[in-house]
Amino acid sequence: WTQSAGTFNHDSGTVYMDGGIVQQITAQGNFYNLVLDGIGFGVYTYDLVAQGSLSSIGGSFTLYSVNLWVQGDFFVNGPSMNMGGVTIDIDGSFTFNGGTFYCPTGSNTLNIGQDLIVNNPTSFYSNNGTIDFKGTATGRQITTADVAFNHIIFSGSGEWGLTDTLVADSLHVGAGQ
Repeated sequence: WTQSAGTFNHDSGTVYMDGGIVQQITAQGNFYNLVLDGIGFGVYTYDLVAQGSLSSIGGSFTLYSVNLWVQGDFFVNGPSMNMGGVTIDIDGSFTFNGGTFYCPTGSNTLNIGQDLIVNNPTSFYSNNGTIDFKGTATGRQITTADVAFNHIIFSGSGEWGLTDTLVADSLHVGAGQ
């Protein structure tokens, strides 16, 4: 997917990318719903924005030196997603059902506005990055499947309930509850 000029109008639709070779996304515009299902995907040039949801159901996906903003929910159901060197902003919920997921590392952050649900702990790697719960709504849920995290921050004014054990090297509770 390459967009070098003009305007892409997502019209609130779904872009479904599948294929048998390594692919790259270099779009300047925003997607609405984006589904990734293929051998390999990489984003190289521009920040990736999904105004609806983002789903990974197959193949591997790596972001290179750009940021990811999902204005809806983010679902990982596929083989591999490496987010090591980027910041991820998710306005909705983040659900990890399978495959392998590598959280941002170092000064990069996984920002979550609503729920965090980890259903497959054996291949969810928190790395040494930070997860920041930024939401403002009450009644949110955190399910970790006992994954150990590095840094957890609650900077939003929302309220989150734990459905299992939360293990973190450091925990900062600011405005959140």
